[in-house]
Amino acid sequence: MAEFNQDVVFKGTETLLSDNLSATLIFITREKSEESITYNFNKVLLNQEVQDNFRKSFLGKIKRIRHSIYKINFEKYSPTNTSDCIKYVSDNEVEQKLLKINKDEVGPIKSNELNSGFFGNLWGYIVIFENNNNESLRIFKRYTPGNILRKSFLNALIIKDGTFTKLDKDIFKMDYKIHCFLFDGFVVIFAKRSFEELFELGDKFKKESKEVLDEINKTEVKISNWDDFKEKCCDNIIMMRKLSNIKAKGYYKNITFAQVQKMKKDYNLRFKIDKQNKIIIYQEYKDIWDILALFDDDLLKSELTQKKYEVSFKKER
Repeated sequence: MAEFNQDVVFKGTETLLSDNLSATLIFITREKSEESITYNFNKVLLNQEVQDNFRKSFLGKIKRIRHSIYKINFEKYSPTNTSDCIKYVSDNEVEQKLLKINKDEVGPIKSNELNSGFFGNLWGYIVIFENNNNESLRIFKRYTPGNILRKSFLNALIIKDGTFTKLDKDIFKMDYKIHCFLFDGFVVIFAKRSFEELFELGDKFKKESKEVLDEINKTEVKISNWDDFKEKCCDNIIMMRKLSNIKAKGYYKNITFAQVQKMKKDYNLRFKIDKQNKIIIYQEYKDIWDILALFDDDLLKSELTQKKYEVSFKKER
């Protein structure tokens, strides 16, 4: 797999946005039940003025980034990476149904379908720019009901025949804040949380959390009050992100109780231990964070100062 090169990706994006382009907007609506999630897609063309405004706004952002590209931090996306930087991920690591939807297979939306029911289920939208060589750029935006100008709002007014009157239908408000975009095999992420919501990574985190917790429970190191520990972990999105990272790294597979004892002493971890039965004693909610930090290898010592740290992001050298 090709490595991410920010200069190549942003230069290519700028070149494409400077070309003669067509643009299609695809609405994503989402209905969720206990059994499944159903996505529906509808497309609409953008007239030249709207297309140009959107393109110029995004092109300006790309140019500003390119101007300072070697001063900006770019880091590979991971669930636990909370650093203030631009993140990226290979397109094959992201849900393909949303990422690579074929616009030619999506039906157009009718004006009478833009009703309160539609806006209530609106999950996001994709803007696809294409040139004559079929090169494309896909821009993704997570949408929320707060971005809809609803006819029920007291200040939702329009002038008709010289008189202010109430809106008679909800209005779609397009803004130009981009959450992520797809180009040349990589998704570039400006807004991590919105990216995770749009691509339903919360459900992925929960599934992976349950899987890795089941695997951890089979290791030498046991955790007391296991059912409650597992339930609490799977009810907190930050903990689930961390567990997803733990699963990906796999350090937990080789941890021994002797290492747990040493780490507890060296880093003053809050949980207690039962040495005889090789058990981590989970008693309080705050114990979970130290237990997860242990399994994610977040406890490190500086070679320079000999100080000990809990780190939220690691980059191997």
